[in-house]
This record gives sequence, structure tokens and C-alpha cells, in this order.
Amino acid sequence: MIVCAGLMIGSIFVFYREMKNAIAGSGASNGGTLGSLFLFAGALILFHIALARSVVNLMLKKRKFCSRGTNIFVLRQLSGRMRANSVMTGVLAFLITFAVIGANVSFAQKGSQKVTLEKSVPFDIMGEIMMDRPAPYTMEEAQEIIRQYTEIETVIPYQFYVDGTNEITSYTRWNTEGYRGLKDYFLPVSQFNALMSALGEPTLNLENQYYLIFNVTGTENISEEIFDVTLERNKMRCAFGGMSSQYPRIGFYYFFIVVPDKMVEGMQVDCEMAGINLAEEPYDASGLQKALSYSYTTENGRYTYDRCDFTLKEYEQIQQDGTNAILVVGALYMAAVFVFLAMAVLALKVLAGISEDRPKYAVLFQIGADEKDQKKALFEQIFFFFFLPFAVPILSGIPVGMICAEIMRLGGYPQLISQIYRNDIMIGAGLTVIYFLYFMATYLIARKNVIFYDQN
Repeated sequence: MIVCAGLMIGSIFVFYREMKNAIAGSGASNGGTLGSLFLFAGALILFHIALARSVVNLMLKKRKFCSRGTNIFVLRQLSGRMRANSVMTGVLAFLITFAVIGANVSFAQKGSQKVTLEKSVPFDIMGEIMMDRPAPYTMEEAQEIIRQYTEIETVIPYQFYVDGTNEITSYTRWNTEGYRGLKDYFLPVSQFNALMSALGEPTLNLENQYYLIFNVTGTENISEEIFDVTLERNKMRCAFGGMSSQYPRIGFYYFFIVVPDKMVEGMQVDCEMAGINLAEEPYDASGLQKALSYSYTTENGRYTYDRCDFTLKEYEQIQQDGTNAILVVGALYMAAVFVFLAMAVLALKVLAGISEDRPKYAVLFQIGADEKDQKKALFEQIFFFFFLPFAVPILSGIPVGMICAEIMRLGGYPQLISQIYRNDIMIGAGLTVIYFLYFMATYLIARKNVIFYDQN
């Protein structure tokens, strides 16, 4: 039992480590992640089997405890029953635990998807036209297409520049064989500040400095040598001024470099972009997505697919809601099935044993136990039977909530941490209330059929 408890705790730490590595970008082992889950599941079942077979015997050795009231009777009632149902207890604990995990992860995923959408598509529409991959329309022509579906409120145009170098990229984790061809991408600070002001985000004040904006996590993998790198362009020298991965995504690169406007003079425009806000009115997002899409064939001519150079927040929300309906709602449905199945099995198991309990409570009544003592004994007996496969699963919500909150923090969503803990508490409280109602219903039915009353 102690070994199983140790394996459960160890598997939780292994799973957390693998998730942390995955978010940090250093990679997670599929074997380690799945292995930790299987190890946790196996240890959880074996722990409850061992607990069911040993806990009553351990309590029977406490003579002082057994001598109180009807405790010895309750323990004798549970002794054979818990041993016979030890495997069932382990399986039910597994079902309830993974119901708790599934519910917590589902709510965490739903919350993170919403925040991710706000960060990845900060404007109602994000336009991106690559100079080396021209679209069948210009940015102005695309805006005319948009106006056919809805009213445009504001447009903030901006451009990313390149000069063919990868001076900064060479100090990042993307300076490897698999990322060959990546260049440094520059954005003038005036355009960056215009975008951030419109979004209500902090602006930058760069005086002979450059600033790195990351659109992915894993900035800890940046070489510290970059802190000493000085950029020289157009007779201007800029020192490293800082970096962040907390800004909304305004460029579809792993990272880009914000520099003083003078530095981009003479550079080539890599892509033309625009942040577009719409009037607050419903529109046909699917129709607009289709109108802005066109058939695109890759350079090698092997693949042709529909391409859209504009990201519509409304359309992405529709797609996200469809995913939530399948994954999140499905996970919550399965969690509910697991919980109600576990409680139904426990209730049926207890009620099926009424015929065996009645003659034993008759003996208890004959040796002097009154109605109150019998009710107390029956309550303790059923409560223990219900409680054993429920205690650890409901407590598992604590590490699950902590891991989800830490994943949100590492993923750049600290604003979700309090919501994660609130969801965790609500899930635990909800399951406890439902579980208690099932227990009370079972107890009241059993009491009506088992307890013997004094006729005097």
C-alpha cells in the first residue's frame, strides 16, 4: 500500500515534468507522459485494493477503538465485505479519479482556448500578405471584400522587414538544421507602438536599443550571449533592450525584433499586414472566410489547397466552439458517466446485501442495541463502504488543479490561474454533494429494511 502511494506521487511528478518540458520547448517524451498516466492508474487501483483488504484488519487490532459502542460489529460487517469487493473498490476509485481529472482538464482547456484566441488574433481580422507569395488581391482590395460583409471601424497597417541576415536568430533554438532559411524579421517601433496602443498594451520606448518579441514560449532557451549583441544598421548602433513573450501576436513568426524606425530604412518588406477592427454587429464569418480564400499551389507543384491570408476571429471562434462541443463537452459527459456509474454500483452493492445484513442486525437488536445504536452502526458501515473509493479521487483534484494552474502560468496565461482553482473547488464540491445524496438515499433505503424497532 505504501509502495503504491509512492508510485502515485512519483508518477504525478513525472507527468508534471514532462508537461513542463513540452511547454518550455525542450520536448516531452510520449513514453514518459503516457507511462506516468498508466503508472498512476495502476498504482491507484492497487492502492485501493490493498487498502480495502487491510484497513479493517488494522482497525480490528485497535482494542480500545473496538470496545466502543458498536464499532466491533461494524468492523466485522466490513471485514469480509471489503475483502470480497477490493477489486471493485479499486476500479471505482479509478473511474472517479479520472472523472475529476477529465473535468478539471476540460475546463482548463476551454478557458485557455478563449485566452489563446484573444492573444493569437488580437484584432477582429488579421491580414497578412507575403511579398514572395502574392495573393490575388491587394490589402486595399481585401478590405473592399470585407466591407461587403460588415462595416470596418479601424485599420492599422504595418510591415515586417528583412535584410537577409540571421544575426539574432543564430542565438536562438531555431538556429538548427530543421529551421534552415529563417531570417531576422524587423518591425519599426512606431508601428509596434501604434498596434499596442490600439490594443491597450504597454508600448516601448527604444533609444538606441532593440527589443525581442516572441510568439512562442521557451524564451529561456535563448543564449545569454545575445545580451551583448549590438545591431548596426544605417550608421546606427542598438544594444539589447529586453525581450517578452507576453504581448499579443501581431506577426506570424517565432519571434521578431522591434527596432528604431531609422534601422529599417533600405530594408526589404517581407510581408504587409493589417489589424482590422469591425463594427460590433453580426456578420457571415464563414462566407467572408470563403470570399477571402483562393486556391494555392506550393512551389514544387505537389500540393494545392485553399488558402486565406486573413484570420477572422469570429470564424476561429466558430471552429473553436465546434472543437469544444466534441472534446470538452464529450470529456465532461464521460466524467459524469464515470461518477454516476461508480455511485450506482456502490448503491446497488449495498442494497443487494440487505438480505444478509438484516439477520445480523436482528442479533444486534436482541443483545440490547436500541434503534439509535443500530442506525449509527448502519450509517458507519455504509459510509465507510462509500467513502473508501471516494476520498483519494476527490483529493486528487488538488494536484490536478495545481498542475493545470502551473501549465497555464508556464504557457503565458497567468490570468487563468484563479479560474483554474475556482473550477477545481466547484468540481470537488459538486461531486461531493452528488456523492452525498447517493449515499443518503442508499442509507435511508437500507435503514428502512434493516433496522429493528422496539415495539414497546
